Amino acid sequence: MEKIKSLRVAGKLTQDYMAEKLNISRSAYQKIESGDSHVWAKYMGKLMDIFGTTSEKFFSNIEHVGVVIHDNIKESVERYHEAFYREKCEIYEKLLAAKDKQIALMEKLLEKI
Repeated sequence: MEKIKSLRVAGKLTQDYMAEKLNISRSAYQKIESGDSHVWAKYMGKLMDIFGTTSEKFFSNIEHVGVVIHDNIKESVERYHEAFYREKCEIYEKLLAAKDKQIALMEKLLEKI
């Protein structure tokens, strides 16, 4: 994606540095910059941290650098956020279930005392 490349170049960051920060290979990062891969949405939080910006600012001035946002990119971001939320809910539910089991076990132990 050209915007990501523009920000990287403006910050005088290398592709190797970006790949290392995202915990991906250099070739995977190159695919993100070239637009061959749309997985960049998965790394949006880390990218915004690296560039010292927010997603709102990232997208708000995107037309100023001549980058066209396709609807599928917006959908990718929305799908990522939705999946992230579902994953966190599942983890939360598992933690609650484990806590309930611990409470039940402790109650049984207290009954024996």
